[in-house]
Amino acid sequence: MQVRVAGNLVAELVDVANFRQFEVQIAFSQERLPEVAVALENMAELEGHSAAWVNADWLTTASGASFDWLVEFNKMVSYARTKGWVRDEPVRIRGHIVWLGDRL
Repeated sequence: MQVRVAGNLVAELVDVANFRQFEVQIAFSQERLPEVAVALENMAELEGHSAAWVNADWLTTASGASFDWLVEFNKMVSYARTKGWVRDEPVRIRGHIVWLGDRL
């Protein structure tokens, strides 16, 4: 599952059925970190250049959230929690950031 940020700084969720990989792909250079952080502040909290804490409610909404998807998503969150990759209130999941420059 990837959160992809491109063009107009709007995030979209892609590869939604892949529960074994979670990353945030940003189609800008790292120099635009402040601008990206402001654009994503309602759905993710950036932790420097390397990680983003993505709101679980945003992921659920962006996925379309069928019952089967929610079952698998909850398994993913449970696993991530054992690794320290989940924050509560609101629930956020840590994804590493892949800076793509202008490759998207």
